Amino acid sequence: METKLLSRQWLKRVIEVAEGDAVTRLVYSGRGIGSEKVAVDGVESTDRSRLLWFVPRFEVASGEDNYVFQVRVWPWLTLRSLVIEKNGEQIYAEGSKPYHVSRLTEVAQLAGFAALLLGPVFLGLLALR
Repeated sequence: METKLLSRQWLKRVIEVAEGDAVTRLVYSGRGIGSEKVAVDGVESTDRSRLLWFVPRFEVASGEDNYVFQVRVWPWLTLRSLVIEKNGEQIYAEGSKPYHVSRLTEVAQLAGFAALLLGPVFLGLLALR
C-alpha cells in the first residue's frame, strides 16, 4: 500500500492511497463555516462542529472498507494533526504528537487562547467605567 499527499492547503488535505490496481482518494476539509467534511472516493461524511469547534473523528464506509479520520485543530485554526485509518490500520499521519489529545486539553487550550485575545478588550471595558 502506497500513500501520497496530493494537496496540502489551509485546513484541507487530499491524499491518494494505491493498493494494487485500486486507487482511493481521501479528502479532509475543515473550511466550512460550522461544518467539516471528509470524503472517500467522493462519498462524503459531513458533521456539524460541536461547541463551536471542530469534529475530532469521522467514520466513512466505502465498499467493504471502513475509514476513520481523526482530526485535531489548533486554536489559531491550523491543522494540528490528521490520522487516517483503513480497517483499523493507520495509513496516514501528520502533525504534532500525541495524535490522541484529550478533549479537556483541547478545551483548555482554546480557553487560554481566547483569554489572550479577549483579555485586553475586557480590560479596556473595565477602564471605561
